[in-house]
Amino acid sequence: MALSAEELRIGNLCHYHVVDKLYDPPEYDIVNTIDYDDIRILYKYEDGGFKPIPLTEEWLLKFGFEGKISEVSNCGNFYLRYNAEYGRHGMAIWHQKGAWCFSHTNQFTMLRYVHQLQNLYFALTGEELQIKSEVTTHDIREIDLAEEERRGR
Repeated sequence: MALSAEELRIGNLCHYHVVDKLYDPPEYDIVNTIDYDDIRILYKYEDGGFKPIPLTEEWLLKFGFEGKISEVSNCGNFYLRYNAEYGRHGMAIWHQKGAWCFSHTNQFTMLRYVHQLQNLYFALTGEELQIKSEVTTHDIREIDLAEEERRGR
């Protein structure tokens, strides 16, 4: 799926497909932060080589959300507090049957990609959603194992 300029904002994260025959592998994707020139390219060409990044548990943790997905039920809840000095605002997203969902005033929104979450967060807060930490799936598993050992399982 190619991205269009209309669905992106400057600062959104996406994959950029690189083709370079001098390297091995000759084709690969990198994480790219959209800038003004990228938007200009997307307006000029239908396929500028930009692809959405699937929204995953790992990305939510990188953005500072708290929570996890149960391996048994494949469901999970994630929460991110914002405007923390007042302590009364937050954003809850849940994972159910392979999809990410967000609800606000009885309206449900499906989130599939990182840029959609970034755009939603900006619409709610007027601020950019920033990466808080470089958490990997391996780190998540290590945290889970340590927690199970602590509980005596």
